[in-house]
Amino acid sequence: MNTFLQRVEERTGVLFNEEQMAAIQHEEGPALVLACPGSGKTTTMITRLARLIEERHVAPQRLLAISFSKAAALALGEKFTQFFPHLPKPQFATIHRLAFHITRHYFAKYEIAYQLIESNQAPITKQQLLKKSYEMVMRLSATDDVVQELETHITLLKNKMVPVERWKEVEGPFERAGDIAYQYEQLKRQSSPRLIDFDDMLEIGEQALREDAQIRQHYASLYDFIATDESQDTSLVQFKLIEHLLVNHQNLFVVADDDQSIVRP
Repeated sequence: MNTFLQRVEERTGVLFNEEQMAAIQHEEGPALVLACPGSGKTTTMITRLARLIEERHVAPQRLLAISFSKAAALALGEKFTQFFPHLPKPQFATIHRLAFHITRHYFAKYEIAYQLIESNQAPITKQQLLKKSYEMVMRLSATDDVVQELETHITLLKNKMVPVERWKEVEGPFERAGDIAYQYEQLKRQSSPRLIDFDDMLEIGEQALREDAQIRQHYASLYDFIATDESQDTSLVQFKLIEHLLVNHQNLFVVADDDQSIVRP
């Protein structure tokens, strides 16, 4: 057995099986780790990150571990510190935090003023704007349940990267949901400053990496290895955003349980 793994087992009491050891010792290139709940997927991922730092001498800031919720990202960082208190932590981030940094960079470069409507400082909330869009199209007041349905529908459209000009064609949760979603998008884009929500950050971040070679190279050059946890929850726009970061290498380590996927085609 690798001496690094022996030390980890002795210090933590964790016993790795052959498949886990193979994943932890994976070097460069893509890797996909599929396993059921409670099988040690996350432990395997953070142990591999630790090995890259301790054995390969990869600078921790060159390692990016992406999760898909703030709670999960915090849990990853805490578990890494618990297992490897003597090592500096890699970069643990949510996909939305990464997308926000890219979006902010993109807007600053092209001098586009913006306001996040999912914040305490927003002049209008996302729910208020959805209600306004509903009333403009339907000439009726929207209930909270209808607003929730609209919010979920728009999130799905953006995560599937459906072009906004086709939104009216997509079947929604109720009649004319596509028209209301389209109206909501137009209100945000036509506002000054431009209004954006969390779903927009993913869309704009992906667009920035895809269309601006300078921005793409900037973010791709920051990381030598990228890992994604709970990757069964990755949507198309999230996958594309991560894919743009791999233009200099293919060092993507994907950890997932495909039986638990919440994102459907």
